[in-house]
Amino acid sequence: MMPWGHFLVAAIPFSLYLFLRHRTKPTGMAVLLLLLGTQFPDLVDKPLAWRFDVLVNGRIFMHSLVFALPISTLVLFFAWRSDQLQLGGVFVYGHLMHIVGDFYSVFLGSTARIPNNMFWPLLPHQPVVKPEFVEQPSLLVLSTWDLVLIVTGAVLVGYACLDVARAAYGYSSSS
Repeated sequence: MMPWGHFLVAAIPFSLYLFLRHRTKPTGMAVLLLLLGTQFPDLVDKPLAWRFDVLVNGRIFMHSLVFALPISTLVLFFAWRSDQLQLGGVFVYGHLMHIVGDFYSVFLGSTARIPNNMFWPLLPHQPVVKPEFVEQPSLLVLSTWDLVLIVTGAVLVGYACLDVARAAYGYSSSS
């Protein structure tokens, strides 16, 4: 799944939940933390695998529940200690939704076999092919749907940045 797909897979249900449950919209800081959370596994795993050859593939370290759950616990603990539990929860939700997004076919398919990579290093890793665009950036071709998702994500992130800046400088929407 591409970065914008990860973000929107988490952002749409999150936004709908806030609207339907609380009749509100996500704050800018929540959107930015959601964006960071949804990209976190790839920001760690992909460079370690594709650039530095520390990992055997780009979906085993932060994509593994063996590491994701303790890290989530730490994030929630520090968020609780700093009285920012909801924001910590948004990051954790984004991280876990990334994992679901990468392995969604398992949950939707007829074979209910959970991939070994979700439990690495307790289980041996499964090979993941390095995408061609890593070696040849010209092969990264975007479809119309990709562009729609990128623009939608950019609008949400732009809104989030404006919201954070507005809060930082004390502006309100009624001013």
